[in-house]
Amino acid sequence: MGFDCDVFVKTILVCLYSKCGYVNDARKNVVSWTAIICGYIGGGLHEKAVGLFRELLEEGVKPNNFTLVRLGDLASGEWIDNYITESGFHRNVFVLTSSVDMYANCGSMEKALQGYTSNGLPKEALDLFFEVQMENLRPDCYAMVGVLSACARLRALELGNWAKGLMDVDDIALIDFYAKCGSIASAVDIFRMMKGKDRVVFNAIISGLAMNGHVRATFGVFGQLEKYEIQPDGNTFVGLLCGCTHAGLVNDGRRYFDSMSYVFSLSPTIEHYGCMVDLLSRAGLLVEAHNLIKSMPMKPNTIVLGILLGRCRRIGLLAAIP
Repeated sequence: MGFDCDVFVKTILVCLYSKCGYVNDARKNVVSWTAIICGYIGGGLHEKAVGLFRELLEEGVKPNNFTLVRLGDLASGEWIDNYITESGFHRNVFVLTSSVDMYANCGSMEKALQGYTSNGLPKEALDLFFEVQMENLRPDCYAMVGVLSACARLRALELGNWAKGLMDVDDIALIDFYAKCGSIASAVDIFRMMKGKDRVVFNAIISGLAMNGHVRATFGVFGQLEKYEIQPDGNTFVGLLCGCTHAGLVNDGRRYFDSMSYVFSLSPTIEHYGCMVDLLSRAGLLVEAHNLIKSMPMKPNTIVLGILLGRCRRIGLLAAIP
């Protein structure tokens, strides 16, 4: 009847064989591979599912967005998670959610919480946290960092304070949390009480002060680096330049940008150039911003170009930029 050439029919048979326990009778395009993997997972044959996924890759079959990634053992799950990131599938919400679910099902709550938060899903992170609380499970400090990050993204200050009280967490995470929630005084208090401050701590408070408009205080903290014999890095200058941009301090921005190369022997990245283009464009110095883009050692990305063109469009000078 010709059905033996129909992929849809074959896939139904794969599912049928898998559900009936006859996985050896099933096989093989990407849809069929996925169906078999699902069959192995459903039967609790997690190692076989992992092996089949490896075999799929070895035979040159590219998994699609719906190829199952929730595998039973964590070590294999991390291997597949790395594959997802390297192949670009992490940008797909379905695959991302499946990957995070994998960590949750394997008991790696901190990876699940941080996975949701770092991929722009703070609400899902908090939902998972509340489920953990309902089960009377005690999250570790790494999981709590993910919770605080989610609260910060949602600007949920009261919820973050409540979560903080459940367990001691990293002071840097607290500085970041309070700064993003606009409670900069609390962030500064934590910074002042900390002992053994390093560059990461200084970068956190510099960024926090800058995003809350306390630019002069940002400059003051930067000045303390020499006292602690700490060398600034690229992240330090991102915070400084962002502060200059929001405050419209063009000369200070130029000075810090130039000091990266001439004083600290740091090569500005495209992020630093983007900050300067934004600063100059907001100040109406469009020609200087354009010349800076032309002098960049790397190709400007759409974000950098969009900053300049967007400003030109707003003030009706789009034709002035070639």
